[in-house]
Amino acid sequence: MVGMARRLPFLLAFFVLVVVLGSIHAECRADIGFRQAAQTARKFNPGRTLVSMRRRSTNAGLQYNTGCIDAQCTLLYGLDLNGTTGAVTGIATEALVFPENLAMQNVLAHLPESTVSFDQALTLLQQRTGRPDSALARLDLSSELFMIFYVAQYIDASRYIVNAITGEVTPAVDLATPANSISPATYWQRIQRAYDLSGANASWYPIMGATGTTSVGIPVGITLLNPATGRLKQVEMLGNQFQAIEFMPVGTLLQVTTGLRGVVASTAVSAGQFLALVQQNFPGGKMADMALQAQFNNGATVVTWNATVLNAAGQSVLYSVNAMLPAGAPGNSPHPDRPGDYNCDGHVTGEDLSELLQLYNSQNCDHDIDQDGWVKGEDLTILLGNWG
Repeated sequence: MVGMARRLPFLLAFFVLVVVLGSIHAECRADIGFRQAAQTARKFNPGRTLVSMRRRSTNAGLQYNTGCIDAQCTLLYGLDLNGTTGAVTGIATEALVFPENLAMQNVLAHLPESTVSFDQALTLLQQRTGRPDSALARLDLSSELFMIFYVAQYIDASRYIVNAITGEVTPAVDLATPANSISPATYWQRIQRAYDLSGANASWYPIMGATGTTSVGIPVGITLLNPATGRLKQVEMLGNQFQAIEFMPVGTLLQVTTGLRGVVASTAVSAGQFLALVQQNFPGGKMADMALQAQFNNGATVVTWNATVLNAAGQSVLYSVNAMLPAGAPGNSPHPDRPGDYNCDGHVTGEDLSELLQLYNSQNCDHDIDQDGWVKGEDLTILLGNWG
């Protein structure tokens, strides 16, 4: 991350919000709708699984893009539709390559458990949010940590998750809840089990952990990094079930690991010590996730351990410590993290706002607060909500 010394007036942030809201109003107009787009996609792709639908504006007007996959998860069949007439304007087939092919294999593996179709997901979203389908930007079928769900993104960048098994609709906000949190001690046990299941040795370091919610328990995913090779081991566990893969990261994950490779072996606070700090500072608390993060700020690399913690009072708290200073050392007092505090000074101010605006509409993982792949209006809204 590059720290910015300039401070921008708060009015500029308001101007950006007006632009974003104005674009939302321009997008909300009648069109063929997601249901017709889904029907056409299935007609052109019999026997293939519909996994994605996107609605967007182009120079030629509204357009829908749909994607279906074959049973072998080797090909993605794309269809472009005129958003006003429903006419097919483009057909394309592309190979599914790593890691997208593995993600789609997970979707097909859990598809038999699904009870909610794309059409039903749209109905559930409208009932939950009160918003029309025309306010949606995209709807994707996804699977992670032994779950299968739809990810809905609206044109204002807000996101919702539709559980494809239960039909439950929840905002896509990373919070620690009783349904997705485990104790720091249990997290440490899962890290040790990830080593055993994947065959990792001391050359691999835990850099991320995440949990989920299922009807049969809380799945846990642990990511290990080999700094010498840059490769990752991803281990997902639920009861006696597990899956482990080793791969070379790409895209946003590659950006994350590139920043960590040179520092992970020299951190003063290990994963185990960080978990002990969480337990010490939040007696009786639980965790939904943890991550080691390296950010470039003002000519120096700032490395922190971060976690989303459910405290004893039932509140979800973001918590971080400096990973390069020994635990308990002066200047390394654990503190609640504030989304939008890019320079890690404990405050969200004009410097942080300046960084976000300079990277607005980019795919910068360090500044993508809601982790939807883009630095956009929702990230700005979160930052302003934590101002001060």
